[in-house]
Amino acid sequence: HSDPFGAISHAHADQNAFTIEAFGEALAIVSGYYPWYGSDHHRNWQWESKSSNTITFDGGIGQVVRDAKSKGRIVAFLPGNAYDYVEADASAAYQGRLSRCVRKVVHLRPGVFILFDDVAAPEPHTLEWRLHALSEMTLDEDFQRLTVAQGDARMAVRLFYGENLAFSQTSEFEYPPERGGDDQYHFVASTPGQVTAIRLVTVLMPYRKGAENALPVVEPVLCDAGRAVRIKDSTGVHLVAFRTAPDKPKWGVEVLDTDADVFAVHFKPDGTADHALLHNGTYINEALPNGTTRPIATSQ
Repeated sequence: HSDPFGAISHAHADQNAFTIEAFGEALAIVSGYYPWYGSDHHRNWQWESKSSNTITFDGGIGQVVRDAKSKGRIVAFLPGNAYDYVEADASAAYQGRLSRCVRKVVHLRPGVFILFDDVAAPEPHTLEWRLHALSEMTLDEDFQRLTVAQGDARMAVRLFYGENLAFSQTSEFEYPPERGGDDQYHFVASTPGQVTAIRLVTVLMPYRKGAENALPVVEPVLCDAGRAVRIKDSTGVHLVAFRTAPDKPKWGVEVLDTDADVFAVHFKPDGTADHALLHNGTYINEALPNGTTRPIATSQ
């Protein structure tokens, strides 16, 4: 969600937030209750960015509330048969608290989401990535992963920052709902110290209870001008990458080179590429063992 109307009337400070439902269950939720309009809980929790699946800093400071200037915008949307892509910019909603807050999402059909959060601040802060759920989440800070469980649905979450983020979870509201309600759970992944920027890749994989062994294998991939992950499933290998050095006209990941800001390529088990996503670029090429290159995707 990212819109041009701002955090006014019934709108909250939740630009670039997302929710996920799968297999009949809510897995990533908008947290909080609605006791009555303007109650302490409604005003101090639900209106604030910290109640949604957003980026905050220093213990929950987020976008400016109740202000038409707290806008977001959808920068790009590319639907496809194998991949979907959306890019949203919530920078204006922070009104200088953060200087950049861009969320890019590649959807591997059907139902694997790769998020890239590109965040910058004018001065150092402890930056935070938030996720809310109806049930307690299982956290594994050592391996930077967590699991959401609700009914017969599950969601595996992997975070790739470059060093370990600090995990925390609570079921408490800073301002409890005046009319009560079931517990909800609030997860925060925080930078280990104060920083002026983060570039965080997160992979979210909903699945049915009991299907853990069929989950894709997700691995980070090193590249000098971007962030990338390799996702192995029964159909082959997906390589998904986001450029972090816009001054480099050409960059690459493993056997691929490109001028795109975002790309995804699927390789079948025999090593041939059959699907590709290309955003804000003109080509993806594959280096062959004989020293030549083969075009994977082109765009005007």
